[in-house]
Amino acid sequence: MNKCTQSRKLRKKGWVGAATPHPSFFFENSQYTEQLFRSFLMEKILNPIIVTGCRRSGTTLLRTMLEQHPGLRVHPQEPQFFLQLARRFGTHIHAPKAAIDMILAHPYCPASVTSDALQAAISGYPSISLAELIRLYLSVWGGEDLQSRHAVLKDPAWIFHLDLVFDWFPESKIVHLVRDPRANVSSQRARWKKASVFECAVWWRDAVRAGHALASQTPDVCYEITYEALVTHPEETLTELCNFLNIPFAPQMLSFELDTPTYTPSQAPQRTRFTKPDPARLNLWQEHLSPLDVRLIETVGHHEMGWWGYTPVKPVVSTPALAGRYLLESSFLALLKIGRAIRRIV
Repeated sequence: MNKCTQSRKLRKKGWVGAATPHPSFFFENSQYTEQLFRSFLMEKILNPIIVTGCRRSGTTLLRTMLEQHPGLRVHPQEPQFFLQLARRFGTHIHAPKAAIDMILAHPYCPASVTSDALQAAISGYPSISLAELIRLYLSVWGGEDLQSRHAVLKDPAWIFHLDLVFDWFPESKIVHLVRDPRANVSSQRARWKKASVFECAVWWRDAVRAGHALASQTPDVCYEITYEALVTHPEETLTELCNFLNIPFAPQMLSFELDTPTYTPSQAPQRTRFTKPDPARLNLWQEHLSPLDVRLIETVGHHEMGWWGYTPVKPVVSTPALAGRYLLESSFLALLKIGRAIRRIV
């Protein structure tokens, strides 16, 4: 019996949503006590806060700031293995032991999540839905801490899989982080040097389309933040975010330590320690992108840029040069996507 079913049955019995039973009841009926705790914990896990957006848009900065909030429990790394499990097993897992081995083998699985704990969580499940396995994983990771604190999960890749996210967490709140596409593409290319400007621009465009569509259709579910606002006006931006999440603002969020690699096109990655947002980095793209790069990015994302008031600079470039670059890189990206699709099938 899954935990959501248990919760519904407890409601029918009158133990959830009813007057609190006499304390002696819990001592004499320990099985109900355990069921109440598990049902309450699973309901908390069903509504985590999800931080997502196009890669290189500041999701790590926001996660680090949220980590300082006393009412939040932030997963220490991106739980990338959730999507990997979905690709390998689909929506239902007939070999839970293999799925657990996959989670534990991932470098982003926290050391506090042990094989014994996960095995105990799935005992009695000859097969299990992916959504249920993910919730059990979070109950092992968060434990009793999730009784009083909201879970926060951050993964930029989830912006392209929002349907799966809502299958896993039907009551979740989504925080969509957006960054100026020129700065974003410059950062993407510094991180993934083989990626073309066009590929990175399309990645940004498709990601912001997915997030903005959700925010426009369900503003009570998805809240949008620009990276620029977070960096230049962090207190105001975080206060508004806390209002959306229905949690009090915590001044501790403005005091943090973030030790992270920084990327530039011409240098190897260097670890940098941040204790506050750095507005000086907002316009570094102007030093790293050529006029043709900028014009190509603005051509790909001109419509979407207007949603957040990003003004095109429209540098003067040769029209044949722009058209040729667009044709070359768009053709290469199409071939690249075909190759990736074939590898997934094989």
